[in-house]
Amino acid sequence: MMRRQGLRITPIGCAVGLVLALPLGRLFNSMFPGFQFSAPLVYPLVLVVMAAVALAAAIGPARRAAQVDPSQALRSE
Repeated sequence: MMRRQGLRITPIGCAVGLVLALPLGRLFNSMFPGFQFSAPLVYPLVLVVMAAVALAAAIGPARRAAQVDPSQALRSE
């Protein structure tokens, strides 16, 4: 449940990032002529890396939440 909550916004962020990256890639190509910001593998690779980072960020709180005793958590609330 904790991992799902942490990863819920990841597809939205990836979609917004992809939409913004397309025009910015063209802008960067014009600013830095030696680099190829619009290479075909760049966008999928960045999406995979960002999804992996989001998963890694969600695992820590999920593991901590799984280690808490349920009766103790109920008593504290």
